[in-house]
Amino acid sequence: MEFLAVLFSSLPNLKSCITTLKSSASNTNLQQGKKLHSYMLINGFLTSPFSITSLINMYSKCNVISDAFLVFSFSSSNCELNIFVYNAIIVGFIFNDMPNLALRVCEKMRMSGVMMDKFTFPCVVKAFPGCGDAEGFKIVHGLVFNMV
Repeated sequence: MEFLAVLFSSLPNLKSCITTLKSSASNTNLQQGKKLHSYMLINGFLTSPFSITSLINMYSKCNVISDAFLVFSFSSSNCELNIFVYNAIIVGFIFNDMPNLALRVCEKMRMSGVMMDKFTFPCVVKAFPGCGDAEGFKIVHGLVFNMV
């Protein structure tokens, strides 16, 4: 309990939480990341795309992609899903060897009007060898030329 008191008293703002989440992700410290998630929820920090992206990255890097997807799914009602949030969950699925789900999210992103960026394309291309979707690859290949 003493750890929580020190942790929570030293995290007064969103920036501190995001920095500490990045550390939790780098060290795959899931326990600390979950405590931060709770703290952010209690203090109303989950309305920012920055906090959502950081949580998705942390859960993905700690190999708890199901929690990363829950954060992604529930965040759509609390904040605007921008390219950074979408990229985070796409990378998370690829990192956790779920290329088909990465491609589904990519399609959802496209259908919602969020345009892929220069970071999204290489990530999506990495997903194709794992799913064997030649038709989908042709579509993404065509989109690259439309982006230029």
